[in-house]
Amino acid sequence: MCIVRLLLSWCRQQTMQVKWGTNYSSPFTATNRVKQGGVLSPYLLAVYLDELSIQLGSARVGSTVANMVVNHLMFADDICVFSPSISGLQCRLNICGDYAAEHESTFNCNKTIGVLFCPKKCKQPAPSNVFLNGVRAQFSDQVKYLGVWINASLKDDDDIQRQVKSLYYATNKLRGTFDQCSPALKKLYFVPIACQCMLANCGANTRRLV
Repeated sequence: MCIVRLLLSWCRQQTMQVKWGTNYSSPFTATNRVKQGGVLSPYLLAVYLDELSIQLGSARVGSTVANMVVNHLMFADDICVFSPSISGLQCRLNICGDYAAEHESTFNCNKTIGVLFCPKKCKQPAPSNVFLNGVRAQFSDQVKYLGVWINASLKDDDDIQRQVKSLYYATNKLRGTFDQCSPALKKLYFVPIACQCMLANCGANTRRLV
């Protein structure tokens, strides 16, 4: 109870400011939501969305993996729901909409994008009868989720090309930085730094997926 009262006191008394260059705005109160980058923010958001995850899982509608129904993924406020049928997908979106209304929160329908995965020989148009909070859901051939491009064709070409371009950019930046160094010094420092940049890019995407 003491911890709950402490959190309640923080939420009621905390003030924030907007920084623009070296200037700060006047303080203003923020009595709801969690602060981006706050230490407690991921834990508080997880507690807040835990009931939604339970409701989606208990719907028993979705794909089965090892005798367990898997129909959604959550990473902070990035929620991904999936279904083998349109009716099942609409059922999950209804659960999300009802949960948001019950807990006085909203889902950004403009950022809600669906992807239709079909067999290669079976091409179907994007469904037009899927709604979230009364707003028709948008469908696209590809969507970026947790920093990774997911393509309707089930290919990783687009995301691989993005990573290759990122690696080229990092390599050219390193070449420019060490341009005046001797070949021996470049070999000594360039290879480890290049490997670190490549591993950092791969690791960032891995952490997002996990």
